Amino acid sequence: MVIRWSLVPLFCLVSVVCYGQIPVAVESTFNRLIPGVLAKDIKQAPMSGWYQGQVGSRIFYLNETATYLLDGQVFDVKNRENLTENALKSARRQLMATLDESSMVVFKAPEERHQITVFTDVDCGYCRKLHNTLPDYHQRGITVRYLAYPRAGVNSKTGKIMQAAWCAENPREALTDAKQGQRIDDLECENPVAEHYQVGNAIGVNGTPAILFDSGQLVPGFVKAGQLLKMLNES
Repeated sequence: MVIRWSLVPLFCLVSVVCYGQIPVAVESTFNRLIPGVLAKDIKQAPMSGWYQGQVGSRIFYLNETATYLLDGQVFDVKNRENLTENALKSARRQLMATLDESSMVVFKAPEERHQITVFTDVDCGYCRKLHNTLPDYHQRGITVRYLAYPRAGVNSKTGKIMQAAWCAENPREALTDAKQGQRIDDLECENPVAEHYQVGNAIGVNGTPAILFDSGQLVPGFVKAGQLLKMLNES
């Protein structure tokens, strides 16, 4: 859907007056789309006369005079590619590169063929179902790396439980116990839960489990092992 954008004042009378080749009006408008959130990776879009920018976890498009805003998916019809999703995949990969695997709770497949990174919540029913499916994932060579995403927030009761799991001597065991509804020791330490939560929000996680492929593809919800393997092979 193309929206007539008349509420944002233009700061560039001639589109060629630019900072770093980006029209001033385009850059200013991108930075005003979501209050308090600066746009990233502003550049020329695949469509002539348009620019794209990442604002939060979304990709927006503006024409060169910042008169029209496009909020939606852009497809390359000839090549049958979703260009918006490709841009989001790249952004997700960049965000994930900021996290070290040592901050994750990893359940490695004995004969690894693929790995997935899962934003999880110990009180989420489908997160527990996914965890109970780990043997099926491992049988198909799928390693699972967990990131903490307490849906009620980092400082919630669930958030505190997840911090305790990450602080445990054996985080894999503590996380498994917590997912089974068992009480785990109240522990405090420097932990990555808040960082994981922030990255999840930036990536666009809005529920758990949220499965991220190495390609940057984000898959919401629980997926059976066979179907997940097929998706990974095609990603």
